[in-house]
Amino acid sequence: MLSIRFGDDREWWASGSIFDRLFAAGLRSEVIPPELAEMQHLANANGGLDFGLLDAKQAAELTIAIRDAARQEITELASLSLCPDDQSYLARLTRLLEVVPPHAE
Repeated sequence: MLSIRFGDDREWWASGSIFDRLFAAGLRSEVIPPELAEMQHLANANGGLDFGLLDAKQAAELTIAIRDAARQEITELASLSLCPDDQSYLARLTRLLEVVPPHAE
């Protein structure tokens, strides 16, 4: 499990595979800029990512990008018949949007 901390009181837990799937989708659709690709590796190598340790501009950009990628993925999944893995993925993305509301960007 990875701990993705968006602030002191905002933490999202996800398996590495769910985080990787979201990050890959965001990179593929260019919602997550390629210059932030290294954050995926940092999160996996360190058991998570604490945005409080990042440059404020970079943290804000990554927060918005991850949120946008999650919204995009949820929209795409809405029209599909979901297998159990997709259902788990959708549940974790929904939780991410609860943890990082739009005003937190």
